[in-house]
Amino acid sequence: MVLAGALNACGSGQDAEVEGVATDFHTAISDRDGDAACALLAPSTVTELESSAGKPCPQAVVEEKLPPASDPVSVDVFGTSGQVRFDSETTFLARYEQGWRVVAAGCTPRESHPYDCTLTGG
Repeated sequence: MVLAGALNACGSGQDAEVEGVATDFHTAISDRDGDAACALLAPSTVTELESSAGKPCPQAVVEEKLPPASDPVSVDVFGTSGQVRFDSETTFLARYEQGWRVVAAGCTPRESHPYDCTLTGG
């Protein structure tokens, strides 16, 4: 009983962290704060974005056509991976030394394939 309670508490703490990073990322996008948004992206996502856009991350990220995010609908954490579902899209995150970072955003499910994402780390 005590162990189960401790595991649940650990999971909910990570859920809150993952939700917070995803929400902060979408707030930065809606505020057109490219520096803040890029600080929350995974390194591979920054590299892919800058390469495909031919622009620095802060400029490129606010030019992406990401759907506006509402309040989170659900949060799932699986070890070092996380997923936050909003009404209009899903954001995927991974845990790095620096904390949780967005690896893909603007993702929508496809019937027989993985998600289709507007922003991804390749």
